[in-house]
Amino acid sequence: MLLCLSLEVLTGCRKKQNDISTSAKPQPAVGSTARSSPATPSAASADTALPAKASEQRPPVQSSAPPKYPTLAQVLAAAGLKPPPNAVNDLDQSLTSYAALLDDRDAYLIAYYWNLPSGMLEDPLRVLSFNRHTEVWNSAQLILGSDQIGHSECVGSVLGVHAVPSAFLLDTHINPSAGCLVILDRSLAFKNALYGWYLAALEDTQIIFQRSEVHFAAVHPAELGLYDLTTNHETSLFPRKPFQRIRADHTAKLQEFYRAHEEWCREHDDPCDAENVDSDVSNEIAVNAGEHALAFLVSYRGMRNPEESVQKPQGPAEVVYVYRDVNNESKLDYREILLSDVEKRFGKVPLRSLLEPAALQEIFDGTVRN
Repeated sequence: MLLCLSLEVLTGCRKKQNDISTSAKPQPAVGSTARSSPATPSAASADTALPAKASEQRPPVQSSAPPKYPTLAQVLAAAGLKPPPNAVNDLDQSLTSYAALLDDRDAYLIAYYWNLPSGMLEDPLRVLSFNRHTEVWNSAQLILGSDQIGHSECVGSVLGVHAVPSAFLLDTHINPSAGCLVILDRSLAFKNALYGWYLAALEDTQIIFQRSEVHFAAVHPAELGLYDLTTNHETSLFPRKPFQRIRADHTAKLQEFYRAHEEWCREHDDPCDAENVDSDVSNEIAVNAGEHALAFLVSYRGMRNPEESVQKPQGPAEVVYVYRDVNNESKLDYREILLSDVEKRFGKVPLRSLLEPAALQEIFDGTVRN
C-alpha cells in the first residue's frame, strides 16, 4: 500500500522552495541508542530501544554518533563533515530520534527531528544530504503528520536510513508492528511512502519490504512485498497463492481446529481465518540480483499461553522460501522447503548459497520441492 505525504523541499546551496502548509501532530521524543535493520549495517540511529516489530528481531547497531541530544554540528563532525554556514541553517540545534547513513560511497544523509522543550517529536522531519563528488548540500523538510497520510501517523523515530543508486529510504516508527518507509530521490524530492519497513534491495530499482501489521491483534501474519522505484508498482511476495504443501497442510489443520472450537474463537477475539496465520520472517533476507532471486526463512510458530488447556495448532518453525524471476510478475515462482530438508540436500549453507544458478536449478527443476 502506498501512503501520501506533503513535502517542503529546500535544496541547500542550490535553494528551491515549495512551501506546503500542513498540520504537525507531535509524538513523544526519545533518547539516543541505536536500532536498525540487519540488512543495513550502514545506518546509525539515535533512538531509545523500542520493542521489536512483530515478525522481526532487529539486533542493535553500535552508533558512532555523539551522545544524547547532540547538535547537528556535532553529529556531522563525528562523520568527518564540516559544512559551510551558508549551506546548513540549524547547525547549533540539538537533535533527537535521528539516523544517519554512514558508508554510502556517494553521499552522506541524516534524517532528524529538533529536540524541543516539549519533549515531543514534531513535524517536520528534516533531511540533510551531502554529495561527496559534487560537494553540494541538500536539505528537505517532510510533513509526516499531514492529514493526507492514508493509514496512520508517520511522525516517529527514524529507525534506519538506506540508500539505493536512485533513492534514499527512511524507516520511521509508528508502533512496534508498523512503520513508514519514506522514499526520496537523490535530490531529496519526495517520491512515495510504503506502509511497512525496509528489508533489502534487489537490483538498483527494486526494494523488498515487510508490510506493517496491526499491533494488538490475535494473529500476526507476516507479509512481504517488492516495490519497483521506476514503475511505482508493488508486487506481493509472501504469502503467495497458490499455497504449497507446507503452508497448505498447516492451513488445513487450522481449519479443522476452528470448526471444532467456535467458542474458543469468540473468547479470544480470534478471526479464526485459516489463511491468516501467525508467521515470522527471519532477520536474513538473501538476494541475488543477477538471478532476480531471493530467499528467506519463515516460522509458523505462533505465541502460546502455556496456562490455557486448548491451544490452536502451530506450524513448522523453520521453512525456507526461495523465489526467482521476481522482476517479472508473470514468471515469478517460488518454492517452500523445510530447513531440515535443505540441510540434508545442500548442507548447512547460508541462504545466499541457495541462490546460485546451480542451486536454483535444482530447487526449481530438480528433486528439492514440495
